[in-house]
Amino acid sequence: MTAPKGMESFAFETYSFKHRWPGSQQDALDIESLTLAKGERMLLRGPSGSGKSTFLSALSGVIDIPPGHVRISGHDLGHLSGSKRDRFRVDHIGLIFQMFNLIDWLSPLENVLLPCRFSRRRYDQAGPNPTATAQRLLAELGLSDERLHFAPSNELSVGQQQRVAAARALIGTPALILADEPTSALDDATKAQFIDLLERECRATGSALLFISHDKGLEKHFDRVEDMTQINRAYCSC
Repeated sequence: MTAPKGMESFAFETYSFKHRWPGSQQDALDIESLTLAKGERMLLRGPSGSGKSTFLSALSGVIDIPPGHVRISGHDLGHLSGSKRDRFRVDHIGLIFQMFNLIDWLSPLENVLLPCRFSRRRYDQAGPNPTATAQRLLAELGLSDERLHFAPSNELSVGQQQRVAAARALIGTPALILADEPTSALDDATKAQFIDLLERECRATGSALLFISHDKGLEKHFDRVEDMTQINRAYCSC
């Protein structure tokens, strides 16, 4: 099955997509079809080894992809070189990592503005004053004390760093937010609060959200829940 052309109502589309790591004797991914509509929020769950992080790497263009199988906002990632995929990623995708990946010596405000430094598209879409937009995002994500905006990021708590990572992913209204288990180290109350904040900001910006987690307790926060063990035909529980 090949991806339909001209379908731009999807944040991402995958069709007949397989991936095998070099040196491996079996596929890591074998997905017949999975799509995410623009503005939709999906929880993709599954145990360790089910292919969740590999799938996220494919969607973000970190790994090589054959043409015709993965499209982001109508763009076929398989037709892009590695450097062009890097450019596409910063233009169109916001990433929230499990370990947040903040630059320690930069302030929260500087970390949030990084996508605008590397992407003219994100800069232009961040409003007439990207710095003011970054400050607003930080405030709406629970960092209203402006003194925190300028402190070194490594002085923040885990929960505060998490909010900075979310603001960085959201600034400049990327079409797709990819979140790789960013709540795994949080207690239930903090986890629910963070998901609510992220959900609200995605609604406000119109960004689609793919949230990867093994936590079934998060299901109520999403429009749709998919199980990687059912989607990935390469998964074996044995």
